[in-house]
Amino acid sequence: MIIDIHSHMINSNFDIKTFKHNFTTKMFFLRLKTKNYEQYYEKMSQSLEKSKVDKAVICAIENVITCANNEQCVKICAENKNFLFGANLNPYDNDLENKFKKVIEENAVLIKILPSYQNVDLADKRCFKFYELLKEYNIPLLVHTGIEHTIKGGNQDLNNPIRLNAALNAGVKVIAAHLGAKLNFWEKDYFECWCNLARKYENLYGDLSAMIWFYRKSYLKKLLKDKELCQKLIFATDYPCYPYINLKANSNIFDDWYNMFKDLGFEESIFNRGEKLLKL
Repeated sequence: MIIDIHSHMINSNFDIKTFKHNFTTKMFFLRLKTKNYEQYYEKMSQSLEKSKVDKAVICAIENVITCANNEQCVKICAENKNFLFGANLNPYDNDLENKFKKVIEENAVLIKILPSYQNVDLADKRCFKFYELLKEYNIPLLVHTGIEHTIKGGNQDLNNPIRLNAALNAGVKVIAAHLGAKLNFWEKDYFECWCNLARKYENLYGDLSAMIWFYRKSYLKKLLKDKELCQKLIFATDYPCYPYINLKANSNIFDDWYNMFKDLGFEESIFNRGEKLLKL
């Protein structure tokens, strides 16, 4: 089964007319030719249904006008079995244990953290209870690594993969989104940090979401030469992000990503590793 382990559904209250979008978000919506939640949902669900990809994890982000929150993602996943629930929690939350158990009951397949936006330092001892819960329920932690471009704010250094050491030492299965790679040449780069950690820790993986963009293609070429690191890679898109190889609005984004990775020479294992990791 081919799983896109990292995608996004927009918030059901989203209104493009009143939204002051940044360049990245504007680019995505122009590409999709969608103006509201209904159009976005229809386009995404139909594309997934027609693509080679079997299921997509829609990652919630709480308190963001553009992204669906936990409650909305739960509802969507109940209505459409092609979508899987990726919950968003804050390790500092005073009610963490109850909220954690709630999303488990709602069939969350992973927990996502966006450190810079949520102002969470994953090296902080306040996260240790969170790691205990992840280990107890054997659920992976998906963490944004590298500079965040879509949801601004916060300390970007919180997205440094080196801060994952505590979770990894606790035995948590961690997926570093974007491999810590930079998007623009002038930005700080955390890719080598992820590489070093991936070699050190058996339980560290990296998703390939948003990795096919002009500058990031160089990282993929390096990875293809390293069989050890290739065993840590997981297929993902970061939908509505799309690869630069196809800018046509009528193309299928899921298939565009799949075909690009295949054409580059990545082995079939990157496409089914998500299923194994999520124990589906």
